[in-house]
Amino acid sequence: MKNSETIYDTIIIGAGASGLYAAAQSSKQNGLVIYKGKNPGAKLLMSGGGQCNLTHAGSIKDFPEHYGENGKRIRNILYKHSNEAVISYFTQKGVPLIEREDQRVFPASLKAADVLSLLIGESKKNGFKLCNGSVECISMIDDEKAIIYKVSGPDIEYKCYKLIIATGGCSYPQTGSDGSMFNILEGLGIKLIPRKPALAPILVQDYPYSDLAGISFKNVELRCRSRIVQDDLLFTHKGFSGPAPINCSHLISPGDEIQINYLPELMDLETHLKKIQPRNAKQLASVIADLRDGIPKSFAERVAHRAQIPPDKKLSSLSGGELKKIAGFLTADKFKTVETGNYKTAMATSGGVDLQEIDLKTMACKNHKGIYIIGEALDVNGDTGGYNLQLAFSSAFIAAHAKKDNKKQIRDNNIKNK
Repeated sequence: MKNSETIYDTIIIGAGASGLYAAAQSSKQNGLVIYKGKNPGAKLLMSGGGQCNLTHAGSIKDFPEHYGENGKRIRNILYKHSNEAVISYFTQKGVPLIEREDQRVFPASLKAADVLSLLIGESKKNGFKLCNGSVECISMIDDEKAIIYKVSGPDIEYKCYKLIIATGGCSYPQTGSDGSMFNILEGLGIKLIPRKPALAPILVQDYPYSDLAGISFKNVELRCRSRIVQDDLLFTHKGFSGPAPINCSHLISPGDEIQINYLPELMDLETHLKKIQPRNAKQLASVIADLRDGIPKSFAERVAHRAQIPPDKKLSSLSGGELKKIAGFLTADKFKTVETGNYKTAMATSGGVDLQEIDLKTMACKNHKGIYIIGEALDVNGDTGGYNLQLAFSSAFIAAHAKKDNKKQIRDNNIKNK
């Protein structure tokens, strides 16, 4: 529906976590949220397996290290609207939360729909209408009093004084988060960092665990390039998933080697096996399964077969070379990567709008003062565990509360950068 007469105070493009939170946190005004796809918040409904891992508990000072190289640069964004502030907001608005043992925070109902319902409701209370449409162009109108932005597409045309870009990255394109906004931003002269899937499964050559899909391990150690991650791991039909591998996926290129230690608590497994070997009549598979709680017998047998040792062979009869092989597969299991998952399976996007383009105190574009960019559209991606949603909420809060620049100043700045 085209509407070229009304000039909105604020238009937000994107109705995901950051876009709706910005609307929900804004003062009452004449606002509009434009979303692409069938329904608003489609990607939010998928977060945390449909349970919506809102944030992480603990000190906000520990958060920056979970955002890679740009973590230090976004520290003040996170501090300005912390995890405690997010928890307080949802709790006070009637969505009780729970904290799991791993410090991940969820709605007590474990339903992402409750979070989405609240954000949509609060957005409407603040005067924001929701409109379905595809934005294909952002242009600037100079009416001599202020800069006005016009957003348009095949069936829409709207104008506003303040424009917030909250379109996310490229992951889960079926939800409307298809990365098409990046081309528009690039057309405005905004510098972008190349994008690639992040928080995605890792696929490897000669993957040996296809028929063991569903088996998971607590607290494995995964090494890739210069990074070491200790977290959970899951076998899938095609490769490795779970927090440990997906938190490394954006660092990996095809051909890179990864190394997995399923028993990081055992400092020297080979020495341990030699110590318990004498007169030990236990079968090898049973010995492996007993090394820590939760090792399935099927995995223990597969390790034995990979080492070309019968799984029913007694530990006492193993040679030193065979013990070394077993220790290697359990503590330094090496694979060459083929690829990480694509955007259909990746939970987030690495790359996006260069942070140098953004005034991180307000989330405003330095060369387009009426435009604000938040959430996953930025060149920041966090680990799993609520860190990406926390950044979405923190950056949205700042953009929503950013004081409007003097309209004449906005006009002068934009004219200089034309």
